[in-house]
Formats: sequence, structure tokens, C-alpha cells
Amino acid sequence: MRSGAFILWVLLIIGVVPSTFAQEGQFSQYFASSSLLNPAFIGTVPNLSFNTNYKVSGNSGNENYVELWQATVSLPFERRRSKETQVGGIAATAFSERRGFQGIYRAQKFLISGAYNLRLSRIGSRYLIFGLQAGITQNQVDGSNLRWGSQYNRYIGFDASLPDEFVSSDPLYFPSVNFGVIYSAFD
Repeated sequence: MRSGAFILWVLLIIGVVPSTFAQEGQFSQYFASSSLLNPAFIGTVPNLSFNTNYKVSGNSGNENYVELWQATVSLPFERRRSKETQVGGIAATAFSERRGFQGIYRAQKFLISGAYNLRLSRIGSRYLIFGLQAGITQNQVDGSNLRWGSQYNRYIGFDASLPDEFVSSDPLYFPSVNFGVIYSAFD
């Protein structure tokens, strides 16, 4: 009876796992892209650091294509007295995303982050960390490589000499502002 239940579970997992989908637009190494998750994480990094991520899935010839990369450099601020205490930090983040058929959708961001560490106890290491992030985001749709129904010839299929549709590829710029708070306690 136990081996029958085990075989049933194995078959169920084999049948379900190939049909599941992962969340897109996120990196699996969240600790290396923490400034994208919450700008207060900048206040937890105790030394000069550089983090980068790259992710690509699918191929550029289908609509499931995703390519993401980000890079963050951060610098902590310390107060030097009898004991060094981190009081915050500053960081710069660059992010790029391409999605869809041949990367038609593109998004790029440049963000500056700052964090302030508010110490809650004199003896322990309990902090309330506030983070603020601001920057510029660019979104763009590039339809120059798309094939349209108006370019279909019933005798030969796709015909580039037929007129195509117009999709504006002008980039759209807008500001990005994020705020985050973290409670941190460690020995």
C-alpha cells in the first residue's frame, strides 16, 4: 500500500511540474538584487559592495522570451566613535528588461537609494532602517521586426513588400520613487 501511494505521488509530481510557471520579472538571487525589493536593504550592507544579476529564459523568437539584468553598487555610512556604527548607506542601481517576441518590450531604470539606520537600543543591535529610492524609468515598445496580418499573401505566406502596421517606438520616461522600512535585530 505504501509503495502504491509513493508511485501515485511521483506520477502526480511528474504530471504537474512541467505545467507550472515561475514568476517572471524577478531574480532568483533576491539577496543580490535586494535594492530592487526594498531600498532599506541598503542600510544593512556593512561594506562597499557590487551586486549583479542576469537572467534569460526562452528564445527571442517566441512571446515567452525574457531577459533581465541589474547591477547595484552600495556604500555604507558609519559613525566612528569608540565603536563603529553603521548609520545608513547609499547605492546606485541600473536595471534592464526585454520581454516578448524579439524583446519587443523594453524597460530600463536608473535608481539612487539612500537608507538611514535608527538604533532602537543602546546595548543590543536592534535597528529600524528607512530607505528611499528615486530614479528614472524608460519604457519602450519596438515593433520594427513584427509581422502583421496585412503582410500575409495567401499564395506565398509572409510578404515583406506588403504594407505593415505602425507602432510608435517613442520611449516613455517617468519618475520612480520607492520607500521601504526594515526592522533588524541581531547579536
